[in-house]
Amino acid sequence: VGIGTASPDYELHVSGNIGLNEYIFHNGDADTYIRFSDDDINFRAGGVNMMDFTEGASDSIVFNEGGVDVDFRVESNGQANMFVIDGGDDRIGIGTGSPMNRLHIKHAGGDGDNGLLISRLDATTVTDEILGGIGFDSEDGNVPSSILEASAYIAAFAAEAHTTGDKGGYLTFGTAPIDQNDDTASSERVRILNDGKIGIATTTPKNILQIDHTGADGDDGLMIVRADATTVQDNILGGIGFDSTDGNVPSTVLEASAYIAAFASEAHTAGDKGGYMVFGTSATNDNDDTTSHERMRISHSGHVGINKDTPNSLLHIYSTLNINADSNYSTPIGAVRIEDASDSMLIDSNQIERTGDQTLYVQYN
Repeated sequence: VGIGTASPDYELHVSGNIGLNEYIFHNGDADTYIRFSDDDINFRAGGVNMMDFTEGASDSIVFNEGGVDVDFRVESNGQANMFVIDGGDDRIGIGTGSPMNRLHIKHAGGDGDNGLLISRLDATTVTDEILGGIGFDSEDGNVPSSILEASAYIAAFAAEAHTTGDKGGYLTFGTAPIDQNDDTASSERVRILNDGKIGIATTTPKNILQIDHTGADGDDGLMIVRADATTVQDNILGGIGFDSTDGNVPSTVLEASAYIAAFASEAHTAGDKGGYMVFGTSATNDNDDTTSHERMRISHSGHVGINKDTPNSLLHIYSTLNINADSNYSTPIGAVRIEDASDSMLIDSNQIERTGDQTLYVQYN
């Protein structure tokens, strides 16, 4: 049938405009149709409201307006799941058809395909302008309009005026304290500078890691805490190792070229927190991945042992070596030397030798 044409190409061929009141149905499928109403076009398939175009005070295009389990998928030239909305699990996938969280981005790890990029859009980006960030908050109280007012945030800033040859940046981490009002800037807690220095409670760290504190309880330094159900005597509580990347980097501080380590001197409870501290070094020509040597120990009672792990006096020195190489003395094994600019005194278990005018006082109970 041709309307406005003598040579119809289809069963119904209209040459010109068509006017209709409301519906266009699919024959034999009464719940699949296009419906026209005032300033609205609605597409349904199988009775499901797939898409709705509305013009009004708030113009909109809505997919799945009925809020049922309908997936939405966009393909690109090389990606079958370029953008996916999983209607059943309420998730969004980019590069994946089976997103595992509210937003799931799947990438290949290559240039142009390795993550999420947030880019500032302006003609000129100058030092300390925000490049972007992520804020974390709730809908109890106002939702912040700036990530820097979020309960917690990660934000990136320009470390210099940006050009093609100047792209320096720094990263900040912030939180809001307890009882802070909404719509209030949160507090920066950690900063990573453009040169990799990390500042905790400071924005201008002077070394790889700088921690500023007030000296108050809960704000006076760095705590290393052993986390287990039971801490028994001689368990390590923590430590600091010093080494290099020449050879293997040790997996335990006790294998470091030099270390400071703390240990429990008794089984720990609320009423038993005794500890002792050891200082160790590796000897020249020691292999990597080898336990270093304890050189000094400070016991739970405050006794200091040098080459002695059970000191029984304030200072207890044990040596099988000649520790004084001064040619003026025939130095006995296990000796201690005390000296100033003009005088010296040498003490061992057998004798006391001295030069100059000193007096040795020995006090005992």
